[in-house]
Amino acid sequence: MAAIPEQAATVHRLLGVRPGSVHFRHGPDNPLPLDVLVVDEASMVDLALMAKLVSALPQGARLILLGDKDQLASVGAGSVLGDICAAEPGFPHRRRRRWRH
Repeated sequence: MAAIPEQAATVHRLLGVRPGSVHFRHGPDNPLPLDVLVVDEASMVDLALMAKLVSALPQGARLILLGDKDQLASVGAGSVLGDICAAEPGFPHRRRRRWRH
């Protein structure tokens, strides 16, 4: 079993930005080397970027989206997290937990 990474990256950095191009290093022909991807603040990811992210996932990978569908909307077009929550029976799940340090 591979270790859990200790660092985080933006979606753009994870996909591998190519300066001067709308294409990323990772995509359908060069999938990301992972089994599970956790995206925090998923409400900020617009439709175009989410499509590129999903197309870069390898076969069988799990995608976990975390965020508040009612907060911090994406700058670009689309309300991906909100639309997923609205379309899926049983959503929205609201969990409120106070973490004490």
